[in-house]
Amino acid sequence: MSELTFRQQIARTLIISAFVTLASAFFTSPDAYPPVDFYQSWAATVSDGLMTCDNVYGRDDRAAMAKEFGRVSEMSSISELQSDIAGKTKSLAPIGSPLDLALMKHLFIGDFERDYLFFRTLSVFSFLFGVSLIYLSLRPGAGLISCIAVPLLAALYPPFWLDLFAGGLNSLQMLFIGAGVALFVHLDESWRYSVAGAALTFAAMVKPTAVYAVPLLVVLFAFGRGGRAAAMSLVGVLFAVAFSWIVVHLVTANRPAWIDYRQALVDVYQPQLSGSLLWRFKSVDFWVAVAA
Repeated sequence: MSELTFRQQIARTLIISAFVTLASAFFTSPDAYPPVDFYQSWAATVSDGLMTCDNVYGRDDRAAMAKEFGRVSEMSSISELQSDIAGKTKSLAPIGSPLDLALMKHLFIGDFERDYLFFRTLSVFSFLFGVSLIYLSLRPGAGLISCIAVPLLAALYPPFWLDLFAGGLNSLQMLFIGAGVALFVHLDESWRYSVAGAALTFAAMVKPTAVYAVPLLVVLFAFGRGGRAAAMSLVGVLFAVAFSWIVVHLVTANRPAWIDYRQALVDVYQPQLSGSLLWRFKSVDFWVAVAA
């Protein structure tokens, strides 16, 4: 049998990821964790009572969103654990970056249940497709069994399960990382470094934990690829940063959203959770750093 082309690998990966995504819907329950991470982004983009906030990353506005979280939790069908955590939540964390909020503003319709289901499905698909892209790029012509086994085994990755139940952004980040690896492997020398730099930067714009990979890239370029590769990567980084700033600038009506976001990260809220659940939340950044 002839070796599959890159486009055929992409098509097969899409089909397999979609199949596993649909299958996972029958084996997961939204009652496992309260979707605290998802709610912050959702409330900041579509909730009518909060769209007039001067600064969604400000302390007062995040406290207002926490109160709204309790109200929405009471009306939600996935309410038992949500109501419990909502009663203890005094201020929501600045989970979503300005780029996340700008994109979600056009994806959410304003119905909490439907938007949450859509986001969960998108998270599963993004993670599986991102991991599959990495695997198929590094092992061209991999067999069907391997293509199915890898995303299933990769689901042991803790941030994936946090995304699935709490509505985090690690899986969307993994999609950008996977796309960057695939394009780096298959593009010619003149494009691969700039595209990889842009993909990694977009991953960091989705969630800042991807910047943990930057020191590793610096070391690799310093001792391996040389100055030209580093310069081309920097071009990709600057393009991604400029694009993200422009998109957010247009959507947020000229607010300095990235500056607000940076200031809010200093004041990250610590949820009042049980010991085991808190440990799951705090271990995520470590695993994201390893993946990046």
